Amino acid sequence: MRIPRDRLIFLGLVALDEVMRGCATAPAKPTPALRVVLAMLYQLSDGRDRRVFVEVWRTCRLAPSERLTEYMANHIRTTELRKCWNRICTTLEVEQTDDLARRLAAARPRETEREAMARIIREQGEAERVWKAHRRQKQQCTITG
Repeated sequence: MRIPRDRLIFLGLVALDEVMRGCATAPAKPTPALRVVLAMLYQLSDGRDRRVFVEVWRTCRLAPSERLTEYMANHIRTTELRKCWNRICTTLEVEQTDDLARRLAAARPRETEREAMARIIREQGEAERVWKAHRRQKQQCTITG
């Protein structure tokens, strides 16, 4: 039994969407699963732009450093991965419609009300922690005369 090309593309995009959503708050781990998803999507693409898949691999692992605060790394990962998503959809000849967005959302794991509330509280605390760290670093970099 062979899986149709459209179904493989959709499953690959679902997996990539999950990785991208996780990259909003932390770098992705360089797992074999991520490599397989990127390789499969590249194989199913028109084959003209391999660089975008390499860019996803690099960008999703971008971590805070001496020059990048956690806030900056999260922001860069999110925006760059969104650009890569658009290019990947183009190379796969997938039109980004509301229907695709609904199907991707439906494929995401469901969470209970309790899990949703815990996630919201955790995200709020994380956002506050990152903002305070960003503000402290900004204060340290301010030159006073």
